[in-house]
Amino acid sequence: MDYLKQNITQLKEVHHKISWIVRIMHQSPTVKEEFCTCQKNLGLPVKTLIQECTTQWNSMFLMLESALKRKDVITLVMAHSSLDEFTLTGK
Repeated sequence: MDYLKQNITQLKEVHHKISWIVRIMHQSPTVKEEFCTCQKNLGLPVKTLIQECTTQWNSMFLMLESALKRKDVITLVMAHSSLDEFTLTGK
């Protein structure tokens, strides 16, 4: 039972962090532009990350799936960004 609680806690943390990153990608014009530019530079089709919507039952899955598909782009944007918005502590 402790193993299950630990896994659920870890999943909640991952969900929270990805939700925060996706929110920043949508709210910050600078980060959004850098995200699109990075996709172009990597030769990928330019797509936005899907945000979770509490009224759509599958939106969390779609958000996690879109973030997973673009994880390399997200990592590059976060590594090259000088924005303090990506600080996840205390969020």
